[in-house]
Amino acid sequence: MNDELLQRVEHLAQAGGRLFLATAATDGTPHLATAGELKFTSGAQLRVTAWFCPVTIENLLQNRRVALVVLSPEGDEGFQVLADVSAVEDLAMLDGYAPELEAGAQPPQVERALLMEVDRILAFEDAPHNDEALTT
Repeated sequence: MNDELLQRVEHLAQAGGRLFLATAATDGTPHLATAGELKFTSGAQLRVTAWFCPVTIENLLQNRRVALVVLSPEGDEGFQVLADVSAVEDLAMLDGYAPELEAGAQPPQVERALLMEVDRILAFEDAPHNDEALTT
């Protein structure tokens, strides 16, 4: 994987880009979530953090494949990152965490980090585009 390209993805995310994470259950049911912070770690790895909803985490327990979109606020520049989640780390819990509420309709109670092994990076924008993989 191209370090320069991964750094461009990280820079766009840190410059106020919007992050969207797509997961799917084993039956193919898709789920879309927003993400908070993205960092390029090393090699072809990205670390994404957020208070992900329980459906996102449940899907990742069954299917580690994800698509992550990083899109500029104007929508004129962006990337679609195709990856495998290699680890899910708990970072913080709400004070008064109640396990019985975690899978319910309550807001997420755990902030998590997803460590991703990137396969491909595609151009993405809020306009017609193709899905050709980027190399630089």
